Amino acid sequence: MAVFRFAKDHFEVESKKAAPVYPVSYDCAKTGLMVEQAICHVESLAVLDRSLDEKYRALCAKLPRRTAVVQAEQTDWREKRNAVTIYKWWVDELSKLYQERIAAVDERTAKIKPSAPRRSHCHRRPASRCSRRRSPILSSSSTERERSPASVAMRQPR
Repeated sequence: MAVFRFAKDHFEVESKKAAPVYPVSYDCAKTGLMVEQAICHVESLAVLDRSLDEKYRALCAKLPRRTAVVQAEQTDWREKRNAVTIYKWWVDELSKLYQERIAAVDERTAKIKPSAPRRSHCHRRPASRCSRRRSPILSSSSTERERSPASVAMRQPR
């Protein structure tokens, strides 16, 4: 931010202060996009960006198998955001885009049914009648395996 003063017949820079950089979901120093640079310097947009990032990560964590669809939606949205031209009402336009995307992510997250705890393959049968029971040698600890008759017979020289 620069402060100017009028000196005789022209303006002079009186003081120059850099605009603050607010924390966002990406590295402001590495981005080359004008829109992303601008978001770094507007506090309300930076807050929306962090909020969207948090909700998006939570959604992806709940959908590990279907994240490709969600990632494609996020990429499409990001391209739409990056196409915004910096002009008189660009902050309002970006705020609206962020709020719409946050609402969409919240809606998708709300539709996810909590996953039921997985049951074992023998959940209805007594352990003695389960056909998929593991053998005691495979399921026991290594010290028990070393002492089992089968492992002792294997170690004896012929």
